[in-house]
Amino acid sequence: MKFQVEKSAFSDAVSWAARTLPTRPATPTLAGLLIEADKGELHLSSFDFATSAKSMVAAEVYNPGRVLVNGRILADIVKALPNKPIIIEVTGARVELTCDRSNFLLPTIPDNDYPALPDLPTHGGTIPTQIFAEAVTMVATAAGIDSTLPMLTGIKVEIVGNSLTFAATDRYRLAVKEISWNPDSPNMEINALVPAKNLADAARTLTGENIRLTFSASDDGEKLIGIEAANKKMTSRLLDAEFPKYRTLLPTESSTIVTLNTQSLADSVKRVALVADRNSPVRCSFQDGEVVLTAGAGDDPTATEVVECEIDGDGLDIAFNHQYLIDGLNALGTESTQLMFTSPNRPAVLAAAGEKEPSYRYLLMPVRLG
Repeated sequence: MKFQVEKSAFSDAVSWAARTLPTRPATPTLAGLLIEADKGELHLSSFDFATSAKSMVAAEVYNPGRVLVNGRILADIVKALPNKPIIIEVTGARVELTCDRSNFLLPTIPDNDYPALPDLPTHGGTIPTQIFAEAVTMVATAAGIDSTLPMLTGIKVEIVGNSLTFAATDRYRLAVKEISWNPDSPNMEINALVPAKNLADAARTLTGENIRLTFSASDDGEKLIGIEAANKKMTSRLLDAEFPKYRTLLPTESSTIVTLNTQSLADSVKRVALVADRNSPVRCSFQDGEVVLTAGAGDDPTATEVVECEIDGDGLDIAFNHQYLIDGLNALGTESTQLMFTSPNRPAVLAAAGEKEPSYRYLLMPVRLG
């Protein structure tokens, strides 16, 4: 096998396909990136039995063929090369990579036992890439990372016709985002729990005008999600766990609604949190058209800051984990925020101000004050 390819396009394709490779593969084969060259195109693939990735890039193919090499090493080498054409040739059990005056020899990995990548599911629809990326990012911030609670490490995907809902929770906060998309069938109904890390990674790295999401049909053997955009595609095994019934947690009414500038509140919380321990709360006192933020107590460092706001309803005192509050404000990304309360001991809901039916809601549990 021998081919020549442009550095920037090849680096992007290699990095994307290699990003899902396991850091501690069960076998040397699973550390490999499979390169297939034929008819003016390269296909680069990785697979660890849970997640697969494949990217395509145009190349001048002199001799077609396939080879398996260590994907992480290849990605590091290609990224560091000058922006000149790259020539790769397989000779025996070695892969020779030449770029300008740089030359590398890499051992090949036997590909006899390399697993076949799963086919993309066919049941799904499309969504603009930017809308997909924003929606996933907004909910992924609330996903859990504790592998002993797999149901909390996923993003719940609910589809009813042209309505698509993403939801994630780590027990301390819940993020829900509702958007429209273009399903293959107007009667489509899907419920799936996708690993949050994989969905967030796709949202961060995929480009192009639209993304296609597909899901295994209910009678298929292995449950997968397929994600495809431009010259890249991936599959991920769905989580076999029961996501909490989150809709019952969202309050239907509020006794107090506070409206204030998002950036002003976020900046103020960051400043007073400088004297707080990592998990220490920031106390919020909403009274007389302002919120007083305080952190620290006793002989420890303390901080106080005041932010103007509009209060509709009774005033109240409540406390939150400062990082969780900042995460929610950052995810909103709107000029003004509404905080909706029922009581100091019940969760608060953050949403964009001015939306009668908010498309994004961030529910945050309060911290009990001693």
